[in-house]
Amino acid sequence: MFLISGVIFEQRKTIPDRFGTVDEYVHCFIPHLLEETRTELFSSLKSLSRSPVFFTHSMEKRIKESSGSSSNILLYDITLSNEDNFSAKYQPKCGDLFALTKTRPRRIDDLDPLLLAYVFKMDGDLIISVHVSRSLSPGEKHSIRFGVSLTTLTTNTRIWNALHNEAANSTLIQSVLQGNNQVGVKKQSCV
Repeated sequence: MFLISGVIFEQRKTIPDRFGTVDEYVHCFIPHLLEETRTELFSSLKSLSRSPVFFTHSMEKRIKESSGSSSNILLYDITLSNEDNFSAKYQPKCGDLFALTKTRPRRIDDLDPLLLAYVFKMDGDLIISVHVSRSLSPGEKHSIRFGVSLTTLTTNTRIWNALHNEAANSTLIQSVLQGNNQVGVKKQSCV
């Protein structure tokens, strides 16, 4: 393990040809998935001036969906503006990660302070529900006017969920991990 900017990272290991257990398989791939996600995000930040953008019309704290859930304080509904001032207009989708800003950013320094948002729900074409990376002051939420596309996390989220699935001890995964040709599967040719 090592520490960078207060974040603990596990050192990635070489991926072996075979795994003894499902847990061994899962724990081998998690650090690689996190590093891949971090690398994709860093790459998109380097090309920020070419990233597609959208205008925001308003941003309101999302009404609590379930009582007792403290994570709802970081959930917001964003109404998108239907202004068409940019040729590279961007329509966010579920699974997208973007930066929210006061002005259209040209370089990474324009994202200070950094505010990331992840789309978890869409309501038509003009309203998206997001989970933001930090708390917002009332004045700050009213000054945000742009969303800048960074990456989509859909594939990485699916992989993460598959790696953390409690049903991971299924017969299929066990047979794949064992690499045994004697599992009762008939070989067929693909013609």
